[in-house]
Amino acid sequence: MLNELKRELIEYSDGLFYIEKVSGVKFLLQTEIEAIWRNNSILKKVHFIVTFPNFEKLEEVIEYLSKFGNLNLEG
Repeated sequence: MLNELKRELIEYSDGLFYIEKVSGVKFLLQTEIEAIWRNNSILKKVHFIVTFPNFEKLEEVIEYLSKFGNLNLEG
């Protein structure tokens, strides 16, 4: 999927991309990260939306987060 995005998206400005076939629509590189923990036996969850200015920063985060789990299975 990432390779397809890198192949199709064209940088418009810092953090925004477009596809030639789709006029008038801009795309933003983003992901959602979920943090899960227990507090006094109560399961807590928080979701974070993270945006990226370019594919290089996105790949840096993927590499870093892959140390903590299997991103192919856990997202």
